[in-house]
Amino acid sequence: MADREFSTVAHEFDNNPALLNSTREEFIAKKVREQHVQPPYFRNMEKLNLEGVEHWPVQRNYINQQTLQEYSEAPNRVLVDIRSTEAYLAGHIPGSI
Repeated sequence: MADREFSTVAHEFDNNPALLNSTREEFIAKKVREQHVQPPYFRNMEKLNLEGVEHWPVQRNYINQQTLQEYSEAPNRVLVDIRSTEAYLAGHIPGSI
């Protein structure tokens, strides 16, 4: 969208080179002819989106209370609480966001 933070359909119809002086059919034909490069991960991403995954491949590192306290007091560190909503509501970890 160029340097604008927003746009409108009317603005795009009046100023977008892809839309200027073209009919709906010409615009569609132009878009169909475009050759976009597919990122190397796309096929795998598409497969996972269509079929799902058995588990999310995330390694969780659990830390004990003492390590948590040391970590939360260390300078230039941010502790992010990513527990479930229920766990978060049951008790906020001091110093975390």
